[in-house]
Amino acid sequence: MTDREFFISLISGHIATLEDWRADYKSMDAELWHGKPAEECNPEDWLEDGLLKEVEADTNKTTKE
Repeated sequence: MTDREFFISLISGHIATLEDWRADYKSMDAELWHGKPAEECNPEDWLEDGLLKEVEADTNKTTKE
């Protein structure tokens, strides 16, 4: 199984892979994502400005209903 990095949005609680969050970031307006004027946006700060925090996820567990 491949290890993946998962991040949670501290605003919405949504959890997604780093790749999914990066795709969201690239599809959005920089000012909207960073929450500041374009001239103050630093693409290197996209994780911090997006209020994303890395979380551990155990993808090997299964659930029974």
